[in-house]
Amino acid sequence: MKRILIALILSVAIITAGCAGSTFEYKVADGITGIPINGPALVNGHKTFIKNGIVSVNSSKITIEKTGYKTASFDSQKTIMLMPVAYLAINAVPTPDEIYIDGKSEKMAFKDNTIVISPMPLGSHTVSFKGKLTAEKTISIDIKKGENRINVKLPFDKQKIANYISQLKFPNEFKNAAFAIKINGTLDGENVNYVLDAEVKNGELFKVSDENITYYFKNGVPFIEKNGKETEVSDKEKIAALEFAKSVIEKILTLRDYIKPLAIENISQNEITFFGKRTFEKRPFNEEITLYFKDNSINKSKIHITSEIENADITTEIDVIGEG
Repeated sequence: MKRILIALILSVAIITAGCAGSTFEYKVADGITGIPINGPALVNGHKTFIKNGIVSVNSSKITIEKTGYKTASFDSQKTIMLMPVAYLAINAVPTPDEIYIDGKSEKMAFKDNTIVISPMPLGSHTVSFKGKLTAEKTISIDIKKGENRINVKLPFDKQKIANYISQLKFPNEFKNAAFAIKINGTLDGENVNYVLDAEVKNGELFKVSDENITYYFKNGVPFIEKNGKETEVSDKEKIAALEFAKSVIEKILTLRDYIKPLAIENISQNEITFFGKRTFEKRPFNEEITLYFKDNSINKSKIHITSEIENADITTEIDVIGEG
């Protein structure tokens, strides 16, 4: 009996020692952004340093106290999401490249197209926005518990944009190029839908083609070459589409100068949008031009024209499919 009792005591001691020596590893992340949390914290009442978003403890139950976050207890969870006491949600147009809180650069997270900075200390702070093409802007904000949301319109820096655009390669600099054109929308209540190819030689529009016929321009008038003979285009709708395509291509060939009077509407890493009001034959219309670029070379543009007077809403997309 005595031997059995001693064996039981030893078994319990071994089991207890084994449990005490077990290590549980937890991933710790921000409950709003999902970004791993690092730095000093109190874990189960002991000072601990969370490194690379991971904390190790000798218990399956864990209580974490960390500055900026609500104290929380967890049991047997592999990933722990700590909720911030306060955080900042920013809707900024255009998206800034950098954000500084009280002069210190902050890591930006994105959630539903909104910039999130979490956690944020309570109280008064300054928020500064910097961008490659925008002027620096600083605002003051009083951070309260929970979500703090602000909307910011960042001013464009005309000189930065001028310098940036000067480095882009425009289609007219190709001299010889091929374009794919899609025109769709409505004009006077009628649907307009064309897919055309265009070819430019020596910086001038040479021809426009659809799936069946090639159209040449002579003194601005479209002709069809068929069976070795040239015939002037008579279909009024076709003429309108071809003349519009021609005017669009000519805009592309002089785009650097054409966009100068237009206002910048939006800009991102790979595109820039301009907006302005124009007149054509004394008729007013709104025009939005978006340029898409890759490796500092414009490879696509989209022109959206609307006019209530002409009952027009037409979008034209032009892809550069070859250059020379």
